[in-house]
Amino acid sequence: MKKSVFLFLIIFFLSGSWTGSWLEGQGRPLTGISLTSPDNRLEVKIELREQISYSVYFNGRQILAPSPISLTINDNVVLGRRPVLENAARTRGDETINPPVREKRAVVKDRYNQVNLKFRGNFGVIFRAYDDGVAYRFYTGYRVPIKVRSEQATFNFPENYSVYFPFTRSFHTSFESNYSYLPLKEIGQQRFGFTPVVVEIPDGPKVAITDVDVDDYPGMFLTGSDQSVPGLVGKFAPYPLEEKLREKSDRELEVVKEADYIAETRGGRQYPWRLIVVADRDANFITTDIVYRLAPPLEIKDTSWIKPGKVAWDWWNANNIYGVDFKAGLNTDTYKYYIDFASKYGIEYIILDEGWSDPADLFKVNPAINLEELVRYGQQKNVGLILWCVWLTLDRQLERALDYFQRIGIKGIKVDFMDRDDQKMVNFY
Repeated sequence: MKKSVFLFLIIFFLSGSWTGSWLEGQGRPLTGISLTSPDNRLEVKIELREQISYSVYFNGRQILAPSPISLTINDNVVLGRRPVLENAARTRGDETINPPVREKRAVVKDRYNQVNLKFRGNFGVIFRAYDDGVAYRFYTGYRVPIKVRSEQATFNFPENYSVYFPFTRSFHTSFESNYSYLPLKEIGQQRFGFTPVVVEIPDGPKVAITDVDVDDYPGMFLTGSDQSVPGLVGKFAPYPLEEKLREKSDRELEVVKEADYIAETRGGRQYPWRLIVVADRDANFITTDIVYRLAPPLEIKDTSWIKPGKVAWDWWNANNIYGVDFKAGLNTDTYKYYIDFASKYGIEYIILDEGWSDPADLFKVNPAINLEELVRYGQQKNVGLILWCVWLTLDRQLERALDYFQRIGIKGIKVDFMDRDDQKMVNFY
């Protein structure tokens, strides 16, 4: 990824005391740090007392109340309890990102203010303030692998605001729930949902909460806080020790034994961003690209083969086309019809969803479908083919299947039914 970077770096060492614990005789340790967005409308106030906590202000109004954060590792060592600040480095970022694969904008402006807080115990927390949101992430600097027992990610609010919340019954979910609209305190600690969620502040902005740059770590779910304060608390799937196919299923691998930790990972790393998007207009949730800005740079060097586009999808109407001179269904003629339709209306791809092959064997193609003939027909019409597959089957046949798809000219795959967000599944995708 090419970036034109104009980076201001300002590192403070207050009276020499941010390089270690506060020097004796120079006063009390620093307990509060403020960070503002480039346009000064958002402010993060970070408190370092019995634990690390933060609050967020928008145009001077508190929109997130003090919210404690911590990371518990190995033998229940809590990173964030009674923190001792060693140094704090402030950074101002002003970058221009030229996305190698098409995004909402040809050029993405990445402007933020950041403070990197390094604590005794070989860990730290990075806070960033953008004009459209606030984010933080932990990092650790150990040389050996560690086990993360739990993470405290808290989002407290000054009042019992209403929230758009997608409930789920378990960590095994398709992430397709409808959103419920209810006061924060009605969620409770027995129910939870996935991200993003949106909190509505009366006569103020809306706040969306999600995570970014999830790698070798579970995704974040959210549950209600205790009744003393209206808020949301991160909830993370334990690491799966044993899995088995669900009864009468050829694709859903459910966890039957869990570890007492959420991740076993390298000790020197950064953890996912916890992101609070702030929008004073609903449309800003659509136009913001803050998730893209916080994501790591693309690791693929040659992106010339990636062609974004629209798709005609057979699943929407169950192949139930009519007024044609052939039998509609899962067959070559029907998919040629889709290719003709896509070509006529400038749609770049069609998807062959479930039924083009045996879900448990990507090489057992439906005998009514001539896959290679469809690829050739699509090439003549400038329409590419995307194939649906079960993740479990793809995982088992990965190298062989991808080599085959590339050889015959398939443009992409749609991988389905992962239905989990624990560390092991995240590492699959």
